[in-house]
Amino acid sequence: MNIKITIEVPTRENKIDIRVNQEQRMKTTLGVLNENRKGFIPLSNIETVRIKETGRQVDIRETYEEAGIYTGAILVVEEKGGEYGE
Repeated sequence: MNIKITIEVPTRENKIDIRVNQEQRMKTTLGVLNENRKGFIPLSNIETVRIKETGRQVDIRETYEEAGIYTGAILVVEEKGGEYGE
């Protein structure tokens, strides 16, 4: 099943709405975005990924389903050396 999520990168002022299969690993999604979107964070520069609504940190090696991420979720990607929060 596909889900629609938003990925935010506060340090780069990026906000991306995408549809992904809930069985896909987050690391795969982030790698594809890095390859195809100019200015997106390389995987090696990602510090953490959090669910914006709860602040809970998620493991990018998990699938969206394993991490409990569903349609409407906003994932905040924190860059090494960057700051989290609004």
